[in-house]
Amino acid sequence: MTPTIPANLSLGETSDSDRRIALLLIAVGLFSSTLFALQSTGAYQLDDLGHYAMANWSWTYPKYLLHEWGRPGFTILYAIPARFGWTAARLLTAIICAITAWYTFIIARRMCVPRSWITILLLYAQPLFFQLSFATLTETLLALILCIAVDLAQRGRWTASSAVLALALITRHEAVLFVPLWAWVAWRSSVSLWRLTPVVWAFVAQHLLSPLSPSETILHRMLHARPTDFYGHGGWLSMLCRSLEAWGPAIAILAFCGVGKARTRPHGDLVVGTFLVYFAAHTLIWATGLFGGGGLPRYLVPVAPFVAICAASALNELFAAPDETRRRFTALLAAILLVVELAVELQVKTQAVPFYVPHSHHVVWLMRATVAAVLLCCAVVFLRARDPGELQRRRRSAIALAVSILLLTQLVAWNYIVKVAKPLPQEQIARQTLDWISKQGFADRPLLYADLCIAHLRNEIQPPVPELLCDRVAKSPDGSLVLWDQFYAEQGWNKLPRTGLDQSPSFRLIYESPPIQFSPEARIRLYEKIGPWNPD
Repeated sequence: MTPTIPANLSLGETSDSDRRIALLLIAVGLFSSTLFALQSTGAYQLDDLGHYAMANWSWTYPKYLLHEWGRPGFTILYAIPARFGWTAARLLTAIICAITAWYTFIIARRMCVPRSWITILLLYAQPLFFQLSFATLTETLLALILCIAVDLAQRGRWTASSAVLALALITRHEAVLFVPLWAWVAWRSSVSLWRLTPVVWAFVAQHLLSPLSPSETILHRMLHARPTDFYGHGGWLSMLCRSLEAWGPAIAILAFCGVGKARTRPHGDLVVGTFLVYFAAHTLIWATGLFGGGGLPRYLVPVAPFVAICAASALNELFAAPDETRRRFTALLAAILLVVELAVELQVKTQAVPFYVPHSHHVVWLMRATVAAVLLCCAVVFLRARDPGELQRRRRSAIALAVSILLLTQLVAWNYIVKVAKPLPQEQIARQTLDWISKQGFADRPLLYADLCIAHLRNEIQPPVPELLCDRVAKSPDGSLVLWDQFYAEQGWNKLPRTGLDQSPSFRLIYESPPIQFSPEARIRLYEKIGPWNPD
């Protein structure tokens, strides 16, 4: 059975000093996210622009609110701020992350984690949680939804918790795996499973509105899951390596180390279960290629609050637990550090590290340096011990030194990964292409394209069910400009491969974007239509 929550740990009954520290840290985090948001001028990844665009376009085409790709849970919430621009939408995300940090603190406090405010530091110290705190992606919203659902469950409000969890299911596909977890924890807590029935309300609402939707429902896609080679697939160790980028090396290692202790705390099953189930789900999705998952590090951000709680539990055991417990945790920490290092070494040698996850190639060197530094410093500390009593003191020093090196590694990773969002290579070449068109005097010609970056720069709204690009090209008059790009035009739903344009006498290549180093996916070729053409 789940341990009973002490009455003095109910919501809002944290100590004044802890609450003040927590609020101060959240204020600093919100200010920092806001500062980065105001300086950002581009997308973190193309999905960042895509989600914002759909939320903005929903004012012209309300069907976007139900569009499966945009995720209804996200689009409906972001529609209003998106109307006022990308910066306004970014600021909403910063607020969402600040609220998430508060709930992380409350959940940790209710779990009796000492110095619970540390979880806020460990949350914002995760590179991609902070990076996404000024982006427009679904991961941070899902993190908040999960925190609210866990908080309600901790307070015994299972009906409300399941109703909130329903929103997660229409925000990200893989959130459906939390339903059996909630059912299992509720059953262990002697809660009637009937109280969880509100978890289906969002699915039911979307199904009833499906005639208005321009795409398949999320439920339909889940029931027809199948492997795909759209992004390829990785290995079974890939997401473990990605966790070092998403959460940072120190926090990732400490989180796995603290899983066991966190689970023994009040309602620890729900916190640890959410963390591990989600991590295992993405390991499976990327290893098998289900749902066209790309194995991106940012996919692990939704469980960042629970990672922070587990990491805080590990730190407490390493520094405040009795000597025997501290020794066990030290051995566990060393074992996990070596396993992670081995995973990085093995995974980076496979083809499962795609070009669009560049930090994976740098993580291997960071981990090598970290392991070497920890081993060297600990060896020096122990070799200087002269008697058994001093050895005990040296052990404490070695633990502090090892954790300090890990935290330094965390800082290095955070500083390397976190950046103000500047235009992506795809955005840069889109701008260059439009500038070239304008300089050549072709601005008045019809421009046929599928590139989202071009639509954003031209301030054009694409319909939720656009006509195939190949069909639009076939209907266009001679003299039209046809823009081919590496990502959008090549997709099966547009049916406009580069080979078809190059080999057809109906098109003449007039412009090609200059190559961008380390970004082979950023390519645009501009053709002039000089004769009739029909797609095969």
